[in-house]
Amino acid sequence: MAFHEILFSILNREINKFVCTYERFSNHYFFDPPMDRKLKVTQADLLNALEMLENYNYTTSEETLTLYCIECFSVGLHILGKCPQCGSEKVRKSHYISHSCGYRGIKDKFTDNGNMICPNCNKKLYQKGLDYTDEETKYSCVSCGSIFDNYMTFYKCTKCGASYKQGEEPAVSVRIFTPTAKVENERNQLTELFSSVDFLTNLLKKQGFSVSKKAIIETKLGETFLDAVAYSQTNRRCVQHIG
Repeated sequence: MAFHEILFSILNREINKFVCTYERFSNHYFFDPPMDRKLKVTQADLLNALEMLENYNYTTSEETLTLYCIECFSVGLHILGKCPQCGSEKVRKSHYISHSCGYRGIKDKFTDNGNMICPNCNKKLYQKGLDYTDEETKYSCVSCGSIFDNYMTFYKCTKCGASYKQGEEPAVSVRIFTPTAKVENERNQLTELFSSVDFLTNLLKKQGFSVSKKAIIETKLGETFLDAVAYSQTNRRCVQHIG
């Protein structure tokens, strides 16, 4: 399996880092070294193997995300707000008050010499919740006058002006996996395990078994096992633990 092969390559110092690049627009993964092609496994199998290596603390990873424009290929997308009614980018944040007369506006417009007075009917506001409602923070559109709880977010290219909905913005994620100190600490033990399981699986193959799986297993006590699972021609399973 991919997990076994990558760990073996790390132990032999054939791999000192593993780079996984994901391009969101094409929904495709690229690997360096290209272990998916070398091992002839699916991208999903390889991704699962990389997650297992990190879960077992044999590798650690760092990820960087770069947004870019697919129209001009520049790197410089900025997140902006947009009115959900007319699509204008002229959106502002304010504190709103709604008066019993029907007027709704920015709180600052209700303030007059320390008192709260409705700019529409000129009546004084006395009791919150009775003659007026404090709507607190809202957003408004300068272009069409709409008031809303949340604005639409999108990414805009600073060079060509192309825009993308949030969540659909083109991006390249680069995740670099590197071996941890645990690999060096367990190098001799794991090397012996791999040698033993290779000897065992070769022996089982000569006896007519079909080896189908290899995996690292750690017990709660910290013991490490390398599992060899083989099947005979009569479909009886043979499982060997080498620790």
